[in-house]
Amino acid sequence: AWRLWNEGNLNELIDECLRDSSSFIIPTEMFRCIHIGLLCLQRHPDDRPTITSVVKMLNNENTLPQPKEPGFLIHEVSTDRERRDTTSSINEVSVSLLKPR
Repeated sequence: AWRLWNEGNLNELIDECLRDSSSFIIPTEMFRCIHIGLLCLQRHPDDRPTITSVVKMLNNENTLPQPKEPGFLIHEVSTDRERRDTTSSINEVSVSLLKPR
């Protein structure tokens, strides 16, 4: 999501069935929700909005602050075929398997 945000390609974050249907959700509302979600992932807790602020942001159309890079990013590890679906943190201290055990 962070990469797509930086590329200005938020349409890729929206599910195809919502993007292609005549749903009741307006794309600008979806983009606003993505924007608020990224604000909630700030590295420093003081930079993150409170739940009260999130509710206010969802209920009005005021300009939102620009999000900073999230505190935890997952990068794909592709050193060999077996580990292709494994991801780790930036410093490779934690590892998450994306497939169920």
